[in-house]
Amino acid sequence: MDDSLQLGFPLWVRLTHFFNFLFITLLIRSGIEIIGAHPKFYWRDDALPGSEWFRLTKKRMPKGKRWTSEDEIEPMSPWTALPGKNNLGLGRHWHFWAATGWLLAGLIYVILLFATPQWRRLMHANIVEYLSVGVAGCSGLLPFSTAS
Repeated sequence: MDDSLQLGFPLWVRLTHFFNFLFITLLIRSGIEIIGAHPKFYWRDDALPGSEWFRLTKKRMPKGKRWTSEDEIEPMSPWTALPGKNNLGLGRHWHFWAATGWLLAGLIYVILLFATPQWRRLMHANIVEYLSVGVAGCSGLLPFSTAS
């Protein structure tokens, strides 16, 4: 194996993993923000009252009184959600950009993985042996349960 592969992980691997962690954290927190601002899940686009398949609120909206989705907001702690005070638009904005950044960091990782010799960390066998139909190099192996 190449000496550069044995010394540790290169900077680009560490940076893409750091940004992956950052963007996943933002995705989770912005998702909590979105759920706090609109705590009901619907299968259809019309979202009629009472047609939700999952609700994360104990609030029941009155039948004889007008109400909006602003009345359904469940406050979430800024420690778990984004510190936007249950702002649906801000949560969606952060969710979109966190997903975009996460995909971009993953794309950079995959491109650099195969553009550098780091792909050998994942595949130790010869590529020809790896893609062959038969199992290469198994003639001298002992069964797993053999006692020595």
